[in-house]
Amino acid sequence: AANGPPIAEVAFKIMQYLAMRTEDATVIVAELAAQMMGHRQMFKQMLDMCGEIRGVDVVTSGTGPATVDLFLMSSPGADQVFRVRIHGLRLSDAGAAAAGGASAPRRLVGLGGFEP
Repeated sequence: AANGPPIAEVAFKIMQYLAMRTEDATVIVAELAAQMMGHRQMFKQMLDMCGEIRGVDVVTSGTGPATVDLFLMSSPGADQVFRVRIHGLRLSDAGAAAAGGASAPRRLVGLGGFEP
């Protein structure tokens, strides 16, 4: 996800946050992160049962909300692959260049929902 489009990286990071694999919520606006708090245990249980994120595929992107599939597997050679689709992902506009010339990272500002 780190070498793919920004939406793929953000989708990976929000799932890691939701599944309690990290406490780093900097990729999510504070208001939305607060709304997600009550759902974290459910996502943790899902990844504990189905496995870790082994792949990310951007299904739709562009100017509107994006849809991203995350693929979960217990190990790279596992027989079962589970897909979790996140739809309605909206990112902030790219930030203005900072003093060093780098733009501010894009953050999740909206989320439609999840489907198995």
